[in-house]
Order: sequence, then C-alpha cells, then structure tokens
Amino acid sequence: MPDRKSSKTPTATTPPVPAPAPVSAPRAPCPGDIYVQRSADTGRYCAYQIIHAGNTSPRSPGKDISLLSLDWVGDTLPTDADLAAMRPLNNTRYYWGHSLDYRMVIPPRLPASFIYIANRPPLITKKTNSFGGWPAPRKQSAEHEADWRARDPERLRRFNAAHGSGREFILAPGYTARDTHTRAGPELLDRLANLADLDKLPRLLEIEARGPRPDLIAYLRTHDLLYRLIWREHGRCELDFRDIPHIEEIELDATGLETLHLHKALRTLKLTGTLHPRIRIHAHDGGSQLHLETPPAIAGAGHADPGLPKLATLRIAGIDCLDLATIVARHPALEVLSLAGKPGALQNLSAIARLPRIRSLCLDDLFGFTPADIPPPGTHPHLASLSLESIPADVAAHVKKVYAPLKKTANLDLEVRKPRAPGWLAENLDNPFRAWDGSEFVTPANARRAAALYKKTHAALRARLDAHDAPVMLPAYLEALVREWTATFNAWDKRTAWIETEERETICEVVENFLIEAARRHPAANINIPALTALFDDLRDF
Repeated sequence: MPDRKSSKTPTATTPPVPAPAPVSAPRAPCPGDIYVQRSADTGRYCAYQIIHAGNTSPRSPGKDISLLSLDWVGDTLPTDADLAAMRPLNNTRYYWGHSLDYRMVIPPRLPASFIYIANRPPLITKKTNSFGGWPAPRKQSAEHEADWRARDPERLRRFNAAHGSGREFILAPGYTARDTHTRAGPELLDRLANLADLDKLPRLLEIEARGPRPDLIAYLRTHDLLYRLIWREHGRCELDFRDIPHIEEIELDATGLETLHLHKALRTLKLTGTLHPRIRIHAHDGGSQLHLETPPAIAGAGHADPGLPKLATLRIAGIDCLDLATIVARHPALEVLSLAGKPGALQNLSAIARLPRIRSLCLDDLFGFTPADIPPPGTHPHLASLSLESIPADVAAHVKKVYAPLKKTANLDLEVRKPRAPGWLAENLDNPFRAWDGSEFVTPANARRAAALYKKTHAALRARLDAHDAPVMLPAYLEALVREWTATFNAWDKRTAWIETEERETICEVVENFLIEAARRHPAANINIPALTALFDDLRDF
C-alpha cells in the first residue's frame, strides 16, 4: 500500500501491439537488472533498472525493490550499444525540476509486462525514501519527458526561468500573483475580461473555471503547458476538446451535458454533477486509453449507453445500488474496475466473469452478493490486483481461501480487509465513522467513541433544528458544537496522536455536514459556515 499520508503522454504514433515474450526465463529481480516495458500508447519500449532488492523497509513484507527510470526509448528491444548508453532519466517536466524517477515499488513483484534484458552495474547507489506503484504501460516517464521537451520552446524557457522566483505582481484587480503560481482558479478567472492575462503566469499548469466561459477552449488550444482542466457550471450541452492534445486530465460538471468529444491523448476524465440520461462520450478508439471517474447514474435505469465500448479504466464512488451487468455489457474491455459504496448494494457481481481483460478489481463498502458470485481463480488470467474492503464476511473468507494460492503462482496482489458480519450495514448505515471500524490506524475503542459522539450530536442537532427559536439560537449553538468537537478529539488524540490525514478529513467533513444541514434548514439564521470551519481549524490540535 502507498504511504497513507501522500497525496496523486505523448500522442500515439504507432498502434499498440501485444508485448513479445520475455527474452529470458523468469527470474527474481536483482540489483543491476535492466527491464523494458512496451508503451500502450506508442508501442515503443521504455527502460528501467533495479537498484536495490532486499529487506530494508517495514512498510512492505518480504523483498523490497527500488526502481529507477532510464532515459532510453526504442522501437525495438535494446542492443548492447543501447545498454551502454543508458543513463538515469532527468525529469524536467511539470514539478519534477531536474530530478530522478526513483522509487521503492509496491507490491514488490515484477509486473508481467516487464521484460528482462540484462544485468549491468547499478547506475546509482543511493537509497530512496519515495514509494509508489510500478509504472503502467500508459504512464511511462521517459515518453512523458520526451513529450514535455517537445512543447513550445519559448514557453518552456519562461517556465524554467521562473523556477524559485518570488516576484509578486498585480494580475487582476484585488488579486496578487507570483511567477511560481501553477493554478488559476475561479477567484482569478472571474476577475479577468481577457484570458490572455494568464500569460503573465509562466508556470501555469492547471485551470479551474466556474460558469460559462466562451473563450476558454480557444485559450487552451494555444497553451501547450497546461495539463489539467476543471470546469464547473459551464452551461453547455456540447463540449469539444479534440484539438487540445496536451490536456491530460479533465474534470467536468456533467449537468446538462449531452455530447462530449475528447482528444486521443486524454488519460483521465472525471464527471461530476447530474448526468444527462442521454450523455454520449466520444473518445479515441472507444476509450481504450481512458480512465473514467463518474457518478453511479452512468449505469442507472433510464440512462442510455454513454459510449466507450473499449473503456480501459472505470471508477464509480458513492454507490447506493448498482447493477454490474449493465457495466459489463457496455464496457466489456475493462482492465481496471473500482467501485465504492456509500455504502451500497452491488447486483450481479457474477457478471465480472465476462470481463476477460480485467487486471485490477477494487470493491469497497459494497454488499448484496455471496461467495457464489465470485468467479473461481483462473477466470481472469491477467488479474494482478484484487482489493476488497468492507464487504460481507462470508465473501471475504471465501476469497481469502480460494485466491490465496494465486499470490505465489500468479503474483496476485491480494488485499481483503474489514469483513462485515450480517447486520453490520444496518447498524452503521448512518454512521459517517463506519470506515474506522476495522481500520488498522484506529483502535476499536476510538471507532466506537466517535460513532457514539456522532449519534448523540446528530440527535441533539435535529432537536435544535425543530425548535421554534432555532433561527435565533442556532449560531451560538453551532459555535458550541464546534468547540465541543475540537476539545473532544483533541483530548482523544493527545496521548497517542492517532488522528492523521484521513481521520482528520473525516472529522472535518462530519462537522461541515452538521453546519450545512443547519444552514439549509434555517437560511434566516445566517450561519457563517466559513467562519465556523475556520474556528474548527484554529482550535484543533490534530
């Protein structure tokens, strides 16, 4: 598993083809080993070297592997001359700033797509403190770096020249910016009559817009360092990004959107808001290189097929009820599938057997299925990762038993956590701290205390919201609520400091939801949510 405290392509030139067989028999990775992996984007090979293979880290059991990305990219397997010329990849793109892509990889097992070439003395000897996953065939640093260096030379010059600059200037009325700003959000864009003023930010990489902006797409076309776009409340029924190949990630409010055209190099599309029942997404090769995150309505009753018959990766969160058979019928080429309930029910899980290419499956906080719905081992020959969390206990026990042998014979990364006994869902459906039950980072006692505090506070809040004097008394009541919650969790955390990033975010979300519910019920109370959340931040010690 990655460190829980950590945060998150070039255009295809030749069609991807299946990787050839390894040039030698499988072997355990050793320091100095050089491997290549074929790009799913271009069909070219990228090279890597194992720098360390041993037992040095408490984070992962067994052998630890440190992997270094190399600067070689080739159309065929490397020759001896290629091997002699290989050097560590110098990453200059985006935030890298002339650094190595050097990490301890998790899980410590070679992917099947890695092809052993030769063993040479390690190109570096130092150790790494970075952790991460194995590079996927569609996310290889050497090709990303080559693509970055091919961008507009003048923009790259200005980007590099502004590194570390502390220069401040007035970019718009009431808005002070620095040369190093990489993001432009609604608070800035709303002040700009002309987006060309953004050119004063030489390191701008991300734009987040809110509301209609007729000039936005035209601006994106001519600024090839931008890689991420977020656009909320755009008010359009059709959007076309086909001629903006440098944008790698798009997050869109899908409310009212019926037709969406994507460029061939887009890797990640996240849809939010209310999906139109006839939304249609047009992507290169049916979405074979696309990662889609979407609300559950994409597969709901009354929603037409959105397209994407070759979709590679699908993530759906916040599920109440989902029929997996619909997903499988519309996206039969899925390779990665991640489904998370709030919690929710998953119907027809057995349909997963009809996804022959699946290599990663993740189910979280989902119920309504039995051990008989789990396909037997061997059904999915490419399965490399199976993660199940907060699922029925009988299913968890069954998967652990029948899939355990594949951990050795097929290098399966298997994780089964938080099995739930019958009745658990009914007891915890309204408990926002339910994820703490069974967490390796939260003790059972703290999970129970948090759930009890929520139940008590929520009941008291509802009674206060129903009182005749609620509009007058709510501001003072909510301030007292914030003070009580911070004092309580400060006391619980004082001895062992168990509240970390994920726990803190959960607590903050629960408090904010209390405030939102009160403001929605009684607008006349003029509840100042930003001031109360700021008070929460000031008072908390965790």
